[in-house]
Amino acid sequence: MAHDPWRPNAGAERGSDEDPVTIVARASDPNRLTAEVSPTHFGASILILTGAQAGQSVPIETETTLIGRNKECQVRLDVPDVSRRHASIVRNRYGEYEVEDNTSRNGVTVNGHRVERQPLRYGDRIGIGREAVLLFTHYDQLGELLLQRQRMESIGALAGGVAHDFNNLLGAILANVNALMADATPRPPLDVEILEDVRTAALRASELTNQLLAFARRGQYEQRPTSAFKICQEALRLAARTFGPDIELVDEVDPSLVVLGDPSQLHQVIMNLLINGRDAMPHGGTLTITGRAIQGRAVVGLESGLSYASIRVRDTGPGMDAGTQQRVFEPFFTTKALGQGTGLGLATAYGIVKNHGGDIRVESQLGQGACFNVYLPLHSGPMDEAAAGPQPAGLEYRPQDITILIVDDDVLFIRALERMLSQSGFRLYVAQSGEEALRILSERPFEITLVLLDVLMPRMSGQQVFERVRAVVPDLPVILISGYADSEAAHRMQRNGAAGFLRKPVGIERLLRAIGDALAPQRAAAVTPARAWDNETSA
Repeated sequence: MAHDPWRPNAGAERGSDEDPVTIVARASDPNRLTAEVSPTHFGASILILTGAQAGQSVPIETETTLIGRNKECQVRLDVPDVSRRHASIVRNRYGEYEVEDNTSRNGVTVNGHRVERQPLRYGDRIGIGREAVLLFTHYDQLGELLLQRQRMESIGALAGGVAHDFNNLLGAILANVNALMADATPRPPLDVEILEDVRTAALRASELTNQLLAFARRGQYEQRPTSAFKICQEALRLAARTFGPDIELVDEVDPSLVVLGDPSQLHQVIMNLLINGRDAMPHGGTLTITGRAIQGRAVVGLESGLSYASIRVRDTGPGMDAGTQQRVFEPFFTTKALGQGTGLGLATAYGIVKNHGGDIRVESQLGQGACFNVYLPLHSGPMDEAAAGPQPAGLEYRPQDITILIVDDDVLFIRALERMLSQSGFRLYVAQSGEEALRILSERPFEITLVLLDVLMPRMSGQQVFERVRAVVPDLPVILISGYADSEAAHRMQRNGAAGFLRKPVGIERLLRAIGDALAPQRAAAVTPARAWDNETSA
């Protein structure tokens, strides 16, 4: 068959004349990777140019694409003068596209001319009724990936800000509850039960904010060689115990896969994908997890010079339409009934994978299940290359001999920490700003034993305070504490000698352990100011 330049996707992607049906049939083979098949769309898309939906792109994935106000329409326009099934874009057997007016009330135009049925070329503007304008264009997969990434980045920044404020409140709640429960004064059993319920609820809310932080790509994580095979095995064992007998689990993961990342966070990714697959099959089905090594150049959007672990989780559920696929990684988006899901599971997986330098995609067709593809950079060295960090020995100390300076702009959290630490016997000073903290340190340079420092504060940031303290009292232990720490700032301070990092909310056990580590023998030398404090209070 001769090549026709007006037949989109006519072998252009793969250098062959394969019929799209053949390509789609090959794409459904579970033993083939995403990189080895062409996408299921036909190479064209519709871009909405006007109204509240301006900028939305809809790939053409079927022989007939409906345009209108009905829910069944692939291009759904929420415009009053658009009919329920206003028009169709039809792909004929030669690969050409035509727009057809479905006897609408307000008609269809192509480039300003009223039409009943008209062949389309890329760049044509289609008028639907009096207001809506669509652009018929070539489907740009790289452009779609870029737009999706930008949308997720902006939502991630919002999620991180919410998590920061929420974690501050949770920190105050948990610290106050811990302080009340540690009080030696006898209390009726009901009071203790109430406090336990409050603490449990706050801890669950804290887990939710950790998911937000992971999605926002701001979470701290450990980076070390990790067996992707073992992570998948652990997730499958947990799923086997909890999913029930109507879900069949199939394991096809290469045992040699090793990636660089945080085992607990990567376990959360796999677990979230398995749970999502289970929820898509309420009457039972098969969940298949496969894993193998691929080259980045084989998948659009990955680094061409890197090797990746490709982990696929496939279910046999009802599948997703194109609109759902476009939104599936958005936080709080869910197709489940009210109260049956938060819409954060897949968004969390997205954030964690992106934070690890990888990517995550979804493939699905209605009636054919869904397949989530996770790509993580492979680790080429041996598993034992990344030595575990030094574990500081505990120090037997008397809390009454330790003076702690608490620096935080949240007065509720300060008061809660005061209650917890004073009950443990520590002497305390508090500062609600960096300037106040530097003033206290300048007045008592030999008295302060340790500083608990918030990372994000107005006017003078935690990093500015830390640098000022290090310049004057280099050996003074500083523990960073925050509900939402900028990873770069926190990492920089830890590289420059910070004694630890605690994420709000924090319980008394974790707090005491961090203090013990900071005051370990190698840090227990006498703290001596390197030079006198001056009147400067800004770094």
